Amino acid sequence: MIMKKAVHYPAASARELHLLTYITHWGFTPSESLIDLVRAFLIEEKHPFAGIYLYAPFEAGHGHGRVIAPVDPKQYAFFNPNELKEYEVINLNPAKWQL
Repeated sequence: MIMKKAVHYPAASARELHLLTYITHWGFTPSESLIDLVRAFLIEEKHPFAGIYLYAPFEAGHGHGRVIAPVDPKQYAFFNPNELKEYEVINLNPAKWQL
């Protein structure tokens, strides 16, 4: 999705471009392992964005913002995407949680 957006913008622009991505339903909330995979991919791939962000609402009027890119490449120097091949994540409906 990020790279599909990137083709609509020139690689060199007079202004910095920032991309805000957002979740439209709790079932699409990405896991930490998926965020790490996307970050590692974006370190390697060229794109025109100065910043890429994710907004995940958790209730009406409230949500969580994350920086997807840029991140320090040193954090991912020893990251091995193959270690995540067998990961499976199940998102649970937060409206049904009880304490």
